Amino acid sequence: MPLSSKERGARFRAKQRADPAAREENLAKRRERQRQRKQAGQGDYYRAVKELTVAAHAKRTEQWRLNQRRCREKKRQVEALMNLTPVSEDSFVDEHHDHPGPSQHSSPPGPSQHSSPPGPHCSTPHKPLKKTTSSSRTRVRIKKLREEIKQLKKDVVREKRRADRFRKKANRVMTAKYRKARKNMSTKVFSKGPARRQSVVEFLTRDENSRLLAGKKDTVSKVRVKEQRRVLTKSLKELHKDYNAEAGEGRAVSYRQFVRLCPFYVTEPKAIDRNTCACIDHENVSLLLEKLHQSGLVASRSTSEALAHIVCDLKSRACMFRLCAKCCYNDMELLLPDKTRQVSWSQWEREKVCTEGKTYSHFVKKTLTGTWEDLMKSFNEK
Repeated sequence: MPLSSKERGARFRAKQRADPAAREENLAKRRERQRQRKQAGQGDYYRAVKELTVAAHAKRTEQWRLNQRRCREKKRQVEALMNLTPVSEDSFVDEHHDHPGPSQHSSPPGPSQHSSPPGPHCSTPHKPLKKTTSSSRTRVRIKKLREEIKQLKKDVVREKRRADRFRKKANRVMTAKYRKARKNMSTKVFSKGPARRQSVVEFLTRDENSRLLAGKKDTVSKVRVKEQRRVLTKSLKELHKDYNAEAGEGRAVSYRQFVRLCPFYVTEPKAIDRNTCACIDHENVSLLLEKLHQSGLVASRSTSEALAHIVCDLKSRACMFRLCAKCCYNDMELLLPDKTRQVSWSQWEREKVCTEGKTYSHFVKKTLTGTWEDLMKSFNEK
């Protein structure tokens, strides 16, 4: 039977390893050929790493990684083969002769004991060893395992390709949906953006909602646009409620969008922006409302909302001056937890101070104590 190329190559290499002189001569010839190819620059394989381009260096790194993976795979296969090798019958025979039974003491030991045929005195006749059968079974089993591993690798590659196709299809579908939603959003929502911004700006720049500062330095700039500052007369939450009530359901906006649409030159008031004194009567009413709000009796600290529960119309002069026949005697009635329970609240009071022979008025914030009934009576009077 003719030998295959693989077997001929193995026989040639074994012959070379047997002759050290021939092996050294062959290795010297191979080194010389590699040196000549490296000097000639035939391909990137014979160049140094520092002489390669970025793409060639990445390609060589990938090839090294692939070679290492193949080497590790071969080592794992060899270890698997060593673990799958069954126990040969030679070891069984050696163990049988190392621990002889009572029938073996009758035969004298000698060098030809293992090779000599059994005599009539041996109670357990020896059977011929079947080494070819065990080795053939091992080869068949290894072959089956290799085929299973090969099939599993094919299945993994097929599933990866299937997952990639599904991912690309999902990305295409999501991109189409996003573009469609973006188009609808741009045609429906963004078309209302300029008009909505203009309405919010007009509402906040009214004199009743914000006050224009008259100072020469009371300006603010943004993106090279200089504007005179305006300070809010109410909080943004109160103005947001007023805007939604005035605009209606079709043009109502959320608080976050209302703050975003607020112009940059309309700001909340600071301590330095106040050029007038605070009214003691207004501050005392605000302190009483603050106490009622902290106790959970009213929902808001706003004075306007408290007045809305007392008068008929906030825009009516007769109602606001307590001249209306319907609401002139109205008071705010709340469900108090306990009218006789003691409670404390803060109020501003005017005191006269005399220093160095001079007398002047001085305002002091004091803490008053009384029942809930006294607090409500004071609030309704104010």
